[in-house]
Amino acid sequence: MKQSYLEKQGDKYGTSSATTLYNGPFTLKGWSASGDGWTYVKNKNYWDAKNVKVDDIKVSVVKNTGTAVNLYQSGDVDRVVLDGEFAKQYRGSKDFQNEKDALVAYLRLNETKESPLKNKDLRKAVSLAINKETLVNKILDDGSFVADGFIPKNFINNPETNADFRTDAGTLQKQDLKEAQTAWKVAQKSLGKDKINLVYLTSDSDTDKKIAEYITDQLQKDLPGLTVEIKALPSKNKQQAYFEGDYDISDGAWMPDYKDATTYLNIFESKSSQNYIGFKNTTYDQLLNDADNKNAGNDEARWKNLVAAENILVNKEYAITPLYQKQTALLQKDRVANVVKHNFGSPYSYKYITVK
Repeated sequence: MKQSYLEKQGDKYGTSSATTLYNGPFTLKGWSASGDGWTYVKNKNYWDAKNVKVDDIKVSVVKNTGTAVNLYQSGDVDRVVLDGEFAKQYRGSKDFQNEKDALVAYLRLNETKESPLKNKDLRKAVSLAINKETLVNKILDDGSFVADGFIPKNFINNPETNADFRTDAGTLQKQDLKEAQTAWKVAQKSLGKDKINLVYLTSDSDTDKKIAEYITDQLQKDLPGLTVEIKALPSKNKQQAYFEGDYDISDGAWMPDYKDATTYLNIFESKSSQNYIGFKNTTYDQLLNDADNKNAGNDEARWKNLVAAENILVNKEYAITPLYQKQTALLQKDRVANVVKHNFGSPYSYKYITVK
């Protein structure tokens, strides 16, 4: 970063479009941490500016999908993401698209405070009670599919056999109501409580609230004595509550930064600055350390380290509950072309967009 600019902005650096520097095809205009709209403006100083074909891209945050679709139909927006009934309704439209994604949505189970979820049997009961098939087919219905583990399908392959990671790692969590209820009874006995209360932290978007309501209803129905309170907050407030540990269950999602399993698994190392759930396991830490160091030059051994680490996180300790691998359903006007989608790193490149 440019030192003189950074020092001049001080604590305000990066908190708005006016206090940030740019070197890409676009600069940012009208963005603040709490705003609901901004504009990407063509950067005349960009090294390849002659090949950037659009002058500006306007973005609006619309939390209600119905409102967003109305804006699309009225011609006020050119591209809108769909969920649930809207994805089903417009699937036959000429403007409909489905984008493949490596983003995995999951539940984060808090072990950092005096939460009942410090109890592994309770985490197991919650994880195994959820019917993910119904979640993706009835609630989302946007092409997303059940996540069997934390590492997504069609993302990385065994360097020796070329097998997909999910093929080698297998299904680590799947609904098993009988086993969930057995674990629930063990948890009740261990905690000395017949009734247990949990707080489910989510955002106030339509989709996230629907998912929270579905999961909450199912957990309360299938685990008698469990009460789950939904706390739906604007994204900024939700993030703060998560950082402060003010929850028991929190929804989360991870889009990979780079093409390796560690972009997911490193989040939950004991020393990770992103590990806000308080998960600590010395074997897990050692496996990831071996993958990065001792076995860095041994592809087969490193692969086994990563498969074993995911198994501990998801299947042995139930630290998180993978829900689904996101597939984005959207409408896009046919006058717009060349929105480039990436499987990792920054989700999109807008540099190549053309508009008729």
